[in-house]
Amino acid sequence: MGKDIYVVVGEGGVHKTLVGEAGPKDQPEYEFQIFLQADDLDMAVSLAAEYMANEGWQGIDWQKGGIVDESMIDEEVEEAFERAVAGEVAAIIYASSGTELD
Repeated sequence: MGKDIYVVVGEGGVHKTLVGEAGPKDQPEYEFQIFLQADDLDMAVSLAAEYMANEGWQGIDWQKGGIVDESMIDEEVEEAFERAVAGEVAAIIYASSGTELD
């Protein structure tokens, strides 16, 4: 039986490349949506946190998540959803202030 696809939503966090002498308080804030395959929501949140830590992000506050299917997504997240279906982890990062990362 296949794993379900979840979207996990978090906010805040600082990338390792942005932590300078001024510290994280002066860095931009971000919102995250991460699509991945998991057995349940707790596992999805854990996998999302591990993925972002491996990508160099720290201090993310995980807000919520839930199971999704194709009927619930729009064009903005279609590619991320399809990557999750293929077994990949796909993150969408929204900058709420400051300069967005490449």
